[in-house]
Amino acid sequence: AITEYDEGNNDYASNYVLVGVDHAFSRLTRGSIRVGAEFRDYDSSGRGSDTSPYVEASLVQTLNEGFSLRWAFRYGLEDTELGSFEKRESFRTGVTAQYEFDPRLTGTAGITYVHSELEDSSFAGIDDGDEDFFGINLGLSYLLYSNVRVEGGYSFGTLDSGIDSGISRDFDRHRVWAGVTASF
Repeated sequence: AITEYDEGNNDYASNYVLVGVDHAFSRLTRGSIRVGAEFRDYDSSGRGSDTSPYVEASLVQTLNEGFSLRWAFRYGLEDTELGSFEKRESFRTGVTAQYEFDPRLTGTAGITYVHSELEDSSFAGIDDGDEDFFGINLGLSYLLYSNVRVEGGYSFGTLDSGIDSGISRDFDRHRVWAGVTASF
C-alpha cells in the first residue's frame, strides 16, 4: 500500500505479511481470518519505519433465503488524519444485516464501532489520546430495471475524542443520501 499526501510529510509505503484461511462452516455460514504484520516505511526524514500487528476477520451467516448477517473486524495501523500525530492504531468492528423484502426491494441496517489510539504528536503539549466512534446506518435499494437500482439511506455517527488539543473533535453527524446505480 502506498499513501501520498499533497501537503505534509506523512507519505509512506506499507508491506503486509499475512497468513489466513477462508472456511465454509456450513452451506449457510462462512468466515475468514488473516493475521500477520504491517511494515510501514515513511518517506519523511526522521520518521523511519514502524511495525504493527495486523488482523482482519469476517463471518457471514445466511439465516434464510432473503436474510443475512455479516460481522467484520480489523486491527492495525491507519492514517492519522491529524497531522500532529505520527501513529494511529485502530480496532474496527461492525455488523450489517441485509434483508430482501422481495426480488426488487432490499434493506440494510448496520452498526459500527471504532476505537483508535493516536500517539507521538509532533506538537509540544499535545499528549497521546484515544477516540471512540459509533455509527448506525439504514438503507433501501429498489431494482428499477434489470441493471438500474434506486438507493437511499440514513446514517448517524458520533465521535468521542480523548485528545486534548485545545480544539474539540467531538461530533454528532447525520447524513441522508440518495442515488441511482447502473451496471453494464
